Amino acid sequence: MPSAINSLTQSMPAALAGGVDAFSPTDSNPGIRLEYFNNQGGKTADGDYLSVGVPFSGHLTFNSDSRLYGPHGVFVQGFRRHGATSLGLFGYDRDGSNLEGIIGTQDLRLDLALLGVAALGHDVTLGNTRNLSLEVNYVPLAQVAVTARLEATSADGEQNMLYPVAALTYYPFRQSVIRLTGETIQQKGSRSTTVYAFVQF
Repeated sequence: MPSAINSLTQSMPAALAGGVDAFSPTDSNPGIRLEYFNNQGGKTADGDYLSVGVPFSGHLTFNSDSRLYGPHGVFVQGFRRHGATSLGLFGYDRDGSNLEGIIGTQDLRLDLALLGVAALGHDVTLGNTRNLSLEVNYVPLAQVAVTARLEATSADGEQNMLYPVAALTYYPFRQSVIRLTGETIQQKGSRSTTVYAFVQF
C-alpha cells in the first residue's frame, strides 16, 4: 500500500484513504497481522504477497495516551509484484460493513509511473461508497518529480466529486536526506496548497 514514506504526495489516494466503518487501509491502527511472501531470501522483492490482519480500535503511543480496545473487523490484502509493476486486491469486513478494492502500479520506463486504485464500500453511516484514484508520476531528473492525480468519489446521499491533486517534489541534495514537496488539492469551491519538508534517514 502507498504510504507517506514512499508516496510523492502527502495526501493518500481517496480510494485508499476513504475507508468505511472508521477503518482505512492507510490508517496506523494497532492490530495483529500474519504475512506470507513466496520469495523469502531472494535477490529481489518480486513475488506474491499475502497479508491477513485484525485491526484493533484505539492507538499506541510512547506515553499514557495509549488506548487499546477490541478487534475492529478483519483486513486482507494480496498482490503480485514484478519490478515496479504490481497488481493486488484488498478487502475489509466487520458486522455488515465492507470494503473491497483493486490496486495496480505500472512503470512505463519513460520516466513515468502509474498508480490506479478502485474501491467499493458500505457502512451504516456512509451507505454505499465508490472511489477511483488515478495517479501519474513523472521524474524528468533524479532530484525532481511531478505528480498528478485525479480523484472520483461518491457516496449515497452525497454529491459526486471529481477533483485533481498536483504535487512537485524536490530533493535539494544529492543524498536524499531532505525532501521538499508542494501539493495542491482543488475541490469544488475549495482549494488547499501546502508545502512540506521531510528529513529522511
